[in-house]
Amino acid sequence: MPEILPDLNDETRCVSVHWNLPLQCVLPRSHRENWHEAWHPQTGNRLRYRRSGDYRTEDLHHGEWHHLEIPPPGGFCNDNSTYPHVRCTGQYGHGWNHRAVVDGCTYSWNTPIPKDLTVDQLTRDVKQLRGMLVDAHSRIAELEEQAKTARIEAIADVGDFLDENGHQDAAHIVYTVDIPAARDMKVVAVSEAGESR
Repeated sequence: MPEILPDLNDETRCVSVHWNLPLQCVLPRSHRENWHEAWHPQTGNRLRYRRSGDYRTEDLHHGEWHHLEIPPPGGFCNDNSTYPHVRCTGQYGHGWNHRAVVDGCTYSWNTPIPKDLTVDQLTRDVKQLRGMLVDAHSRIAELEEQAKTARIEAIADVGDFLDENGHQDAAHIVYTVDIPAARDMKVVAVSEAGESR
């Protein structure tokens, strides 16, 4: 079931929604606990769920909270431990340290490094990751440049509109509020940059 959108019109109610069940937290918006609470849409039982740390949903019945094992977004990790029938219940992709609670016992383990992993494979992986990092940095620089250009164009458009509609003083303010952008556009001469009109 897809996550629902929160009801933002109710300003007294927490905006957290469950990732799998169609429900929104019924606690006040000001609550600061990690647990959110609601009523189960089918059974009517009190529920509490947590979205930070590890995703978890519990149902209150017979005076106790019971884990419902609703998969987190992306599903469970399900990594096998050395114990039979013990699988990681963390969110898929969480990392190398795994954890599960089975029959009241807590198990934790790390994913072992594959035995046949070689230095050449690790070197190739590191080179690939570095290449991906360089690509990401160049993409970030490209997006920053596009944002800067869009900002300058927006300033120019607002200034032109104000200037064309008889608001020269307002246009001058728009052009000179961001002096570096105005200089780049050659709207304000360098000598005028520090002077007011």
